[in-house]
Amino acid sequence: MENTAEYIKNYGLATAVALLVFVAVVFIYRYTKKKNEGGFVNDALKSESRERGLGAARKLLERYADFKDVKILGNVTIDDTVIDLVRISYYGVTAIKVFDYAGDIYYDGKSSVVSRVADGKKERINSPFPQAEKEARVLGQFLRSEKFYNLTCDGKVFFTNKNTTPIVPSSVKYITVSNIKKFFAAAPYNEDKGVDSEAVYQLLKKYSAE
Repeated sequence: MENTAEYIKNYGLATAVALLVFVAVVFIYRYTKKKNEGGFVNDALKSESRERGLGAARKLLERYADFKDVKILGNVTIDDTVIDLVRISYYGVTAIKVFDYAGDIYYDGKSSVVSRVADGKKERINSPFPQAEKEARVLGQFLRSEKFYNLTCDGKVFFTNKNTTPIVPSSVKYITVSNIKKFFAAAPYNEDKGVDSEAVYQLLKKYSAE
């Protein structure tokens, strides 16, 4: 192929620029396609993974709702904030953020992102931990505005993929497929704080997409 100077001389600057732009677009397209196909999940797989995780989380939460006043709601939207799952009990309310990615998940306890390592590849994605905390704050503020005062409301991340290994500070508590039963059977979730779970459930049910 002629060199750039000769090409410009023979065909004009505009044509040369158009060719370079075309080559760049083709390169970016092929790079992105290869990355999505050979490495981490593309948008379709992310959506599929999310739906699978939500279904698994819901089943496990209902299975280990050991007390008759424990209730589970999904897709609760408060002030444009969508909460994956809400667990309501006599202890209080827990906003649950579902995370279904496999791999080693590294979190420093304060960052807005986590590092995920799987199949020898690494990517940085939004951290579910601050998201869970934010959703709990939104939910708590809403419930207080509805006159549910002194109601404990916290947020937790639920790792639903058995091939996930969270690597986080010891102060960061989370739910997994293997620890869920012990998690909610232990303090503080086994404490009776006199919450009218039925009343809270009936209120939040109005904001659920179920």
